[in-house]
Amino acid sequence: MALKDRATLEKAVANATARGITGDTRELLRWAYELLGDSLMMSTAFGKSGMVLLHVIKDLIPDLPIYFLDTGFHFQETLDYANLLKRDWGLNLHFHRPKLYGDAFKEKYGEKLYETNPDLCCHKNKVEPFAELLDQHQGWIAGIRRDQSASRAEAEALEVLETNKLKIQPLVMWTRSRVEDYIADH
Repeated sequence: MALKDRATLEKAVANATARGITGDTRELLRWAYELLGDSLMMSTAFGKSGMVLLHVIKDLIPDLPIYFLDTGFHFQETLDYANLLKRDWGLNLHFHRPKLYGDAFKEKYGEKLYETNPDLCCHKNKVEPFAELLDQHQGWIAGIRRDQSASRAEAEALEVLETNKLKIQPLVMWTRSRVEDYIADH
């Protein structure tokens, strides 16, 4: 699918906002997929908000590429859980790894870079691999909520970024208790 130019993205966002779909999680996800198709993706670390989105997406957009950043530092239980969700929910889940992974990473940076230089560790294992994913997609779905922190308090459901990427945050107006209620109900 051809990438949309910034003006097209901004016009589409303005129209979606005017139609009021930004407050409806399912409608917003459906709209984003219709707009971006194969250039839309989601990333997740399987937190509560991410799980709500995965639950909705598994039925609404089952082919959506979903990425888990496999840093090489996860508990085996996390990896097993990801594989369980992939199998049982039929998710189009991909494990995306940094260029240097496992023993190669430890050989270059040492056994515990996460302790000696956590910023560099995060940059190499999360920031750079995520940037690779954004280079391949024009939009991504994130489980951001306004009530998570002061820096997220002004987040919008749809944000056109300077990089001509569209950030879709379908749960932006949800609260922690609403997420927990959804999980309990489903």
